[in-house]
Amino acid sequence: MTPESLVQVFEEFLFSARDAQVIENGAVAFDLADAKYSISGGYNKCLLQLWSAERNVVRRVLDAQIKNDLLKLLVQRLGQNKPAKLEICRHREALSFGILWLELCRRGQARRSVVDGVKVFIPPACSSLIRERMACLSQEAAKMGVVRIESARARSRSLGSRRSRQS
Repeated sequence: MTPESLVQVFEEFLFSARDAQVIENGAVAFDLADAKYSISGGYNKCLLQLWSAERNVVRRVLDAQIKNDLLKLLVQRLGQNKPAKLEICRHREALSFGILWLELCRRGQARRSVVDGVKVFIPPACSSLIRERMACLSQEAAKMGVVRIESARARSRSLGSRRSRQS
């Protein structure tokens, strides 16, 4: 893809996703509801800059691919040769919310009951990303499950769960 076409793909994707999240190395790096970005396609390269109150990054965009509500970018950090992946999800990342909710429930119920896991209900577009990230979590920490919502009629399909190991 040319730098100009990469810029166009990026801008068209984010036009309808002002509260998207940028995911790098499996973690949410930026929430575009609070962060800002700039993308340019001059001098035969496409540069993406993302910044917030906490951090600032610049990446050279080599390729882009859209899959449903996920923009997958092949990027290069400045000064490095090895490409990396950067993903932008139109919807807020449900797994982080689920983990935070689990911790809140565990603290609130600590004396009365045991909360050993959480199921996250997600739209189909983000299911593969959530499952990839969930696979990296500690299996001893919690039972995790992903349920994909199939339609507006609230049909759902379990994508499996990961149980914690019992001692």
